[in-house]
Amino acid sequence: MIRAGREAADDARAAQLLNKALGTYRNTKTHQRLTDALVSRPGARARIYDEELLTLLVPPLLERRRPTAAEAEAVAHARRTVSEAADHDQDLLDAEEAWHAMPPDDRPTLHPPTSLRASATRRSACRTEMPSSPARSFW
Repeated sequence: MIRAGREAADDARAAQLLNKALGTYRNTKTHQRLTDALVSRPGARARIYDEELLTLLVPPLLERRRPTAAEAEAVAHARRTVSEAADHDQDLLDAEEAWHAMPPDDRPTLHPPTSLRASATRRSACRTEMPSSPARSFW
């Protein structure tokens, strides 16, 4: 969930802050060192980071050093601020979070009914050929 009033960043922005190409960022699995900045749920398709937390975590990574005590405390404070924020109407949810937030009777189905999938398969499998007719010359 992206909290209201917070800026979000994706892998492209994280790679840009680290002065890396997006492919290099993903291939070297640099995102594993930025888990404190993650706001997307585990297993989400796209990784979404809190921009403020990301900018706090980047300098030690760029300089290839461990964060100082002050930097670690700043990250911990920012993380508490994000996690302790109350729910707000303007919070942004991903598709699965939104689905779970809906009342069960109003939720759309996640998959089409089996009958639709079966009928589509049957229609494509049962194509009929055009009836053959003797060749006629119209000229």
